[in-house]
Amino acid sequence: MVVRESPKRCQGIVLRPYCSPALAGDAARPVRGPADLARHVRLDFETVRDGRLVSEWDLWFDATKIRRVEPASTLRFPQLDQVYPAAIEGAGVAMGAMPHLTQHLRDGVLCAPFGRDAIANRGTYFLVLRRDVAERDSVKEFVAWLRSEVRRDGELTLAPPREDNRSPARRAKASGARTRERRR
Repeated sequence: MVVRESPKRCQGIVLRPYCSPALAGDAARPVRGPADLARHVRLDFETVRDGRLVSEWDLWFDATKIRRVEPASTLRFPQLDQVYPAAIEGAGVAMGAMPHLTQHLRDGVLCAPFGRDAIANRGTYFLVLRRDVAERDSVKEFVAWLRSEVRRDGELTLAPPREDNRSPARRAKASGARTRERRR
């Protein structure tokens, strides 16, 4: 049994480059467009598919038809959950997928420096259920929870971005400085 959703409600997978706001706004080496990747470290999650190494960057370059840019260097990670923390810490530019990074973007710890022009649609998630288990209460509860998570991610994605892309700690520090300045 396939649980069908209208196309507007399907959750798509979108690939795009991400980095820390500090790296994107670096005065000496800003990250504003694909050509800037040549001056930065590429953070890459590589996996094996059909017996060969596959890079998310290769998939993105192919899908967007953007000319490939050789990075200053590359750090490869065997686990995706290692890539995002490295990007948050400013180690380089990572390729990431939405909706997986939605909360990091909302929190301002990551940004998408190339804007909407550098998005590669990678596919859509579908939920497939066997007919013999589709009516079980535990399955219905799981499907309801999963749909609520997808809706929540969609709401985060559609919410307006924060104007201040600094990390929460840097925003708090700046806010404290403004408060002290007003007291004077």
